[in-house]
Amino acid sequence: MKIKTFQNIAFASLFFSGIFANAQTNKYVLDFKDTGVKIEPTMYGIFFEDINFAADGGLYAEMVKNRSFEFQTPLMGWEQPSSDRHSLNEKSGYALPIETGDEKNKNICRIEVKDDKGYSLINEGFRGMGIKANDLYNLSIMAENREGNISKIKFQFIDEKEMRLAKLQSIHLQKNGKNIPRNSKPLKPKRKPNSKSLLKARESSMST
Repeated sequence: MKIKTFQNIAFASLFFSGIFANAQTNKYVLDFKDTGVKIEPTMYGIFFEDINFAADGGLYAEMVKNRSFEFQTPLMGWEQPSSDRHSLNEKSGYALPIETGDEKNKNICRIEVKDDKGYSLINEGFRGMGIKANDLYNLSIMAENREGNISKIKFQFIDEKEMRLAKLQSIHLQKNGKNIPRNSKPLKPKRKPNSKSLLKARESSMST
C-alpha cells in the first residue's frame, strides 16, 4: 500500500508542476556588446561521434563492411550461405581469415573453393549498401589464385531475395604472382532494390 501511495503522489507532483511551468512567461535578453570571455579567432573545433554508422556507412564512402577482414571478429559483415564450419563443404567452400604479420595488410582471407557453382561470399554492408539505380559504383579488389583452376571471381549487387540488381562483373585472377594486382570494375545498378542491397562474390573455374 505504501508503494502505491508513493507512485500516485509522484505522478500528481509531476502533473501539477507541468501545469505551473506552462503558465509561466519567460523573457530572454541577448546583449551582443558584452560577449564575456574573448575567444581567439584562430580557435575552432568540431565534435563528431561515430555512432549509428555516422562514419562507416555514412561520411566514409566505403560500402563494404570489414573490407580487409581486420575487425575483432574477422568475418563480421561477411556471409557464406552455402557453407558450414562443421562440415567438409564438398559442395561449396569455406573462407578463413589469416594474419599475415604485414603492417600494410595485416589480414588476408583464404578461400578454399571445392565447388565453384555452390560457393558464394556475401557482404552485408552497413545494414545494406543503399545503392541507387543508374549510379556508378567502383569495385576494387586484390586477389590471386594460389592453387587449383579458379580463374575469375564474379561480382554482383543483389537484394535480400538474391535478385540481381546490376550486370554481372568478372575479375580474372593471376596465379601465384609475386605482386598481387589491384583490379577494378564498375557496377551500375539498373533498378533500386525493394529491400536492402548486398554485394555477392562467386568464384568460377569457367574460362571466358
